[in-house]
Amino acid sequence: MTTADYTPTIHVRGKTAIVTGGGQGIGRAICLAFAREGADVAVVDTNAESAAAVAREIEALGRRSLAATTDVCDLDQVTSMTQQVIAELGHVDILANNAAVVGLVGRFWEMPLDYWHRSINACLYGTMNCSKAVLPHMIERGSGRIISIASDAGKAGEPGSAPYAAAKAGIMGFTRSLAKEVARYGITVNSVSPANTRTPSFNKLVTPELAAKMMKRYPLGRFGEPEDIANAVLFLASDAASWITGQVYSVNGGYFIG
Repeated sequence: MTTADYTPTIHVRGKTAIVTGGGQGIGRAICLAFAREGADVAVVDTNAESAAAVAREIEALGRRSLAATTDVCDLDQVTSMTQQVIAELGHVDILANNAAVVGLVGRFWEMPLDYWHRSINACLYGTMNCSKAVLPHMIERGSGRIISIASDAGKAGEPGSAPYAAAKAGIMGFTRSLAKEVARYGITVNSVSPANTRTPSFNKLVTPELAAKMMKRYPLGRFGEPEDIANAVLFLASDAASWITGQVYSVNGGYFIG
C-alpha cells in the first residue's frame, strides 16, 4: 500500500481500551469518545459507583464495558485489573493513563509530605504501573497505543502546585523514553497536556472570582472542556496517528505556547 492509497480515519473500531480515572471528568469523556468511535472500554477508578455508571453509559452506546475498582498506585491491583480486562474483553489495544490526585494548593515548603507522595504516586507511578502491566500483552500482539495525561503545569510551572507539576513533568519524560524503547514492537507512546479544564474537581475548587482572573491567561477566551482533551486522546489512539510517538501535545487554549 502506498501513501496515496491510505486514508487514515479517526476511529478505534474493534479496539479495546483501558481508561484510568475513568469515573468522571476527563476520564469519563475519554471513555465515551472511545465508545462512540467503536471501542470496548474498561473503566478504571477508585470509586466503584462512578466507574459502574460510566460503564453503563458505554454499554448504552452499544459497546462492551467493565468497571474495575483499582488503585493505580498498587502494581498488584493494576496487574490483576489488566488480566481481568484481557479475560473479559479479549485484549488491550489502548491504555489511557488519566488517573491523578489534585486538590491541594499551597506554598511548597508548607505542604505536608503526604501530599507529595499522593500526587507523585497517583500521577507518575500510576502511569508507570499501568504501562508496565499492559506492555507484555501489547508486545506479544505487536501493536498498542499508550496515551498519558500530563499537564501544562509541568511545562510552564504553576505556583502552588509544585508536587503535581513535578509529577506531570515526570510523565512527559517517561513518555519520551518509553516511546523509544517500545517503537520496535509497533507500540506508540504519547502524552496530552491540558491546561485548566472544567472538570468536577475544577468547578469545586475554583470560585467565579478566581476563574475571572485565570481567564486572562487564555487567548482563546475559555477554559477547556473534558471533550477537548478526549478528542486529542482519541486522535492519538487512532490509525491517523500511527507515525506519531514520543510527543507531548498541549491542549490548552493558548495558555502556554512553547
